[in-house]
Amino acid sequence: MVLLDADMANKLLDSGVPELALCAAWAVRRRRGPRAKAIVERAIEVTEALPEPLRFAQLHAILSVLSVELRAHLEMIMINPDHIYESPAHRAFRLRITEKGRKEGEASGIAKGEAQGLAEALLLVLEARGLSLAASDRKRILACKDKGKLSAWTKQAATATSVAEALANGTPQSPSPRPRSRRVNGA
Repeated sequence: MVLLDADMANKLLDSGVPELALCAAWAVRRRRGPRAKAIVERAIEVTEALPEPLRFAQLHAILSVLSVELRAHLEMIMINPDHIYESPAHRAFRLRITEKGRKEGEASGIAKGEAQGLAEALLLVLEARGLSLAASDRKRILACKDKGKLSAWTKQAATATSVAEALANGTPQSPSPRPRSRRVNGA
């Protein structure tokens, strides 16, 4: 039996000498407790620093010396995304990307909510004004995600005499100038 104290385990699991990680895993191969599990997890983590051919060989060797219980523990870790080892740089990158995605999703949700609110306000204005709304107009309003256009439509709806006038172009329209009559001299 090999007695592996914390000091010796730390020496065997030093990332500067990843080749010794196999020795640490071998020393706890028949143990079952949380300390043995932590040592085996760290051995796998340290092994990631080895060059490709050695990394695969050492991982295979570590798995081959472990008890069924410790191998089962590693399998559970491998299928649980929260326990998969990642380098500090990878973790920082993943967290940055996740945060960026969350912020973009939040901004998108806020924008959609604002557009939905403007669309509903426009429908209320049209209804309050007694302007009859066709199903296609309602669908067009609810499908619109352009907050500027929805705001312009709402302003136009306040004075429009028809739904078509309220939904014209998305910008307030000024009345078209009347053509000037020509004067013909002497006639």
